[in-house]
Amino acid sequence: MHYGRESWDWFHSTFCVKIILEKNKGILYKHIGAKLAEMVKVPIIVTGGARNVDEMNEILNNSKIQYFGLARPLICESDLIKKWKEGKTKKAKCVSCNSCIIPNKDYATCIFNRKEKDIERLEPADFKSIKMGEYKITYLPDGEGYTIPSFAYLDSTDEDWNKKKKYLNKEGKSLMSIWSFLIEYKTEKILFDLGLGDKHFSLPEGNWDGGDILENLKKAGFDRKDITKVIYSHFHPSHVGWTSIEENGKRVLTFPNANYYSTKTNGISGPIKLMNL
Repeated sequence: MHYGRESWDWFHSTFCVKIILEKNKGILYKHIGAKLAEMVKVPIIVTGGARNVDEMNEILNNSKIQYFGLARPLICESDLIKKWKEGKTKKAKCVSCNSCIIPNKDYATCIFNRKEKDIERLEPADFKSIKMGEYKITYLPDGEGYTIPSFAYLDSTDEDWNKKKKYLNKEGKSLMSIWSFLIEYKTEKILFDLGLGDKHFSLPEGNWDGGDILENLKKAGFDRKDITKVIYSHFHPSHVGWTSIEENGKRVLTFPNANYYSTKTNGISGPIKLMNL
């Protein structure tokens, strides 16, 4: 299934142009986090995009936010907090590429720190579940894409990637996994982001293919009618693709029994009505 010209124009204008405007967006959810901190008595932890210690200090000094959650930057630089404390750096090296996970391995490592034996096994991330207390989290692959690396990782340059050609395919493009997360908690079955859907995109910047989430949801033991909530991190095409499907000649919600959640405007792509669902 391919998008028509209208969707192509929308995809290119949002994904390929407007994302550049967000390059220096910084810490995600800092504004909503600050508002929430004014409303509740418990400490608020903000996560996502915490890369610059000066920005973090500014937020700590000018809001009631008390903590920041970091994961990928510490996978990239395990001594990052020490570097910040000693004033050796301001910004983390992490480029948020989500390539930390090695398929079929029980550990994570930054792609730029991997040994040659690990690099040889790089492939799209595979179906996998983990348990965290009362929560069970399952990674549901939807597909994969190959893109110009400096387009996907906005803080990187062609010169950077010339030194890391072993991470690229023969066309000089980097592999990207497309996915959703299934979160099981008590009676809740929550999907975090909805992949690309049963679609194909081909642009000068890269190619993206989806279509596997429903099959992998069945592998996890559930039907699309079992999903109780859907949460969108943002509205890029590779995160909203399974919002609707065609059924009996009509577009219907893929997960008909779910409530759908996001922020009011949700970043660069605006309200979900832009998806024409």
